[in-house]
Amino acid sequence: MPKEKEKLLITANNFVKRGKPSEALGYFRKALEIDQKDAKVWLRIGDLCKRINKINEAIEAYCKAAELYTRDGFYSKAIAVYKEMLLLEENMANIYLHTLALADLYSRLGMIGDAMSQYTKVEIGYEKDGRLNEALDIYKKMAELEPLNIELLIKLAKLAETTNALEAAKKAYLQLFNILVSDPVNAKQLDLPPLKTLLQEISSLSLEKVKSTYSFIKYLAEKKESFEDIIASFREGVAKIFTEKDASVHYDLSLAYKEMDLFNDAIHELHLALNAGYRPADCYTMMGLCYYDAKNYKEAIKSFNAGLKLPDLTNDQKGNLNYELGIVLKESGDYKKSLEAFQTCCIILPGHRDVYNKIIEVQSLLAQPPKPPVVEEIPEIPIELPPISEEEQEKKSQIERIKSLEEENKILRQKYEQMRKKLEKKKLKSSKSKK
Repeated sequence: MPKEKEKLLITANNFVKRGKPSEALGYFRKALEIDQKDAKVWLRIGDLCKRINKINEAIEAYCKAAELYTRDGFYSKAIAVYKEMLLLEENMANIYLHTLALADLYSRLGMIGDAMSQYTKVEIGYEKDGRLNEALDIYKKMAELEPLNIELLIKLAKLAETTNALEAAKKAYLQLFNILVSDPVNAKQLDLPPLKTLLQEISSLSLEKVKSTYSFIKYLAEKKESFEDIIASFREGVAKIFTEKDASVHYDLSLAYKEMDLFNDAIHELHLALNAGYRPADCYTMMGLCYYDAKNYKEAIKSFNAGLKLPDLTNDQKGNLNYELGIVLKESGDYKKSLEAFQTCCIILPGHRDVYNKIIEVQSLLAQPPKPPVVEEIPEIPIELPPISEEEQEKKSQIERIKSLEEENKILRQKYEQMRKKLEKKKLKSSKSKK
């Protein structure tokens, strides 16, 4: 920190202690002229402006602090600032923006429930204001967080149809089809009529594949075949309906297969999507997760490492791949490399999921002494002795009787000696009393 800035901050803090926030603000702003990227100074300015009721200036300062904290990866701090901002903000447009930023931060930290809650608030507001295209964008984000949420996917598809975003509708309904195939017996409980209606209305968009998939799934649901028969039929149907170029479909199918614990099928679909160049980082991540769930740690490690070698990875992708790699390495017993992976994740994405706890956990495992090798106990082998003759048995019994007599004599001698000592003590006492 430059000395001039340090002096300004000391002076500003002194004014705060003396209860002079307006004077302190001036010095904090002078410090910003030297360093505009100090989130802490922006935060102090926001707090002081709030104290003296300069609400707009407080919001502006808080906004800058939150942006800087987000940029530097301090997501938890940014969340706290956005929450403070939302308590002050009255402009609905800004409330939506701040709430969206808050939701995105929750999503980055893996706090899916909190992220969904914030996204829902914005989506309801957008729909109420008639901003349907923006509401659709929110639904898309929510669907990425919860790709198996049936109710959400149906709402997304209906809204996409309303806004004429037919490709988005098609994708949402394809996701629904993938979910349906994992539980075809209960498929009738879903809101299927809108699917049929949509397909009829947009039949001119070359959606024959979607139509075929719909008919196929509906047929399976009505037939109520066994799970194995359904999967076998589904594989056959998919091979006829989709080509290797349908990359996004193969990726979505891999998610459905993974949910059904059909890991080999999921990995096969991911390879098809990967060969078509579709979302390679996500493909390698999902592939690693499939191998991990199948307890094939060696291949899981290979998949995550292959993902990390991809060019142009985002920080989120790098951090997440390192996090998942750390988990697999820990399970495979390579604690040293696991720690390195978690630490790399922490540097790239501070606060990502429970990475701090993972680091502490692996460090404690590294600190434990190695377990001694397990030595198998050798069972004792009973030794069989030859039978004893009658003469030997007689000799043995005589020896035992002699030992018993010697023991009895020994006890008698001890008793005699004790009695003798007692008599001597009595004689001494009587002689002394006579004198």
